[in-house]
Amino acid sequence: MFPLCMLVMLLCLQCGGVCNAIHIVQMVNLQVEYGESTILPCNGSAYLEEEGSVHWEAMGEDVAILQGGELRQGDKFKGRVQLPSEEKLREGDWSVVLQHTMLTDTDMYECIWQGKKAISIVWLTIMAPHVEHFLEVPVGDVVVLACYIKISRSQSPNDLQVWWTRNGSTIVSTEKEALFYTAVVSNSEDISRIDLLVDPKEAFHLYITRTMMSDNGEYRCLYKTRDSDDPRPGIPESITLTVLETNPTDTVFHPEETTTGTEDLLIIPWTEEVTDVETTESPLDLIPVLLEDSTQPIKESHAMEGFKEKSFPDEG
Repeated sequence: MFPLCMLVMLLCLQCGGVCNAIHIVQMVNLQVEYGESTILPCNGSAYLEEEGSVHWEAMGEDVAILQGGELRQGDKFKGRVQLPSEEKLREGDWSVVLQHTMLTDTDMYECIWQGKKAISIVWLTIMAPHVEHFLEVPVGDVVVLACYIKISRSQSPNDLQVWWTRNGSTIVSTEKEALFYTAVVSNSEDISRIDLLVDPKEAFHLYITRTMMSDNGEYRCLYKTRDSDDPRPGIPESITLTVLETNPTDTVFHPEETTTGTEDLLIIPWTEEVTDVETTESPLDLIPVLLEDSTQPIKESHAMEGFKEKSFPDEG
């Protein structure tokens, strides 16, 4: 019994029409890092003698349509789809470049000729972004805790709820107003220093300024797409933040830096020995001391009398 592929080859030799009716669909699996660009391949060189349109879609949703040398992008992919060069298009390269990939781009993509014949099928997987699970920052610094959520492209943003917790207690949540999200901070004392950095598509990062020792703890980003849903963790599932207490004597002053206001004050820690102290006052007269005869009395000058009037703080 002949294998099926041998039978097809014999038919092609006997009748060219059968071969023209048979085409092989290109199938590709791609894994791409979050935020990177990727090429969705499509070789249409076998259809150059025909006139028609090329349609890229993801599970029935428009990605890009190429017709008459013009590109029309799907609503959910606008600004992120590019075609190859005109020379490659003339050669039948109908691949598209998908830029700034997101978690919601994970899907099956089809390159379709004339709206009915699949030329290539691409299974695209976007890898979860790498996020540090443990962060250390000095007290008073700024820190951003990343959170990415994975939802369907068809999901309405009006139903999306996102909130952050610290050690199990909610510290900030989203509130939808028209086309924008606003952050609702639970503790009124933190309103001026806690906020959300939001990309409505899938990023809800926690932004903390002037970190305090009370900010230590485990942070979790949670979300749900409907009121009836159970909360789901974002990516990553949790971040542990450690705020480090700093020593004031470790402060280093850089003369080239320009500061204003109270920052002009430089705190110099007390030391037992001070050298090379500059002063705008007239230098004190030097007092010669004869060492040959230790019993010789020392005559005090007027400068020494003035020096006696100065006092220094006691150590300790």
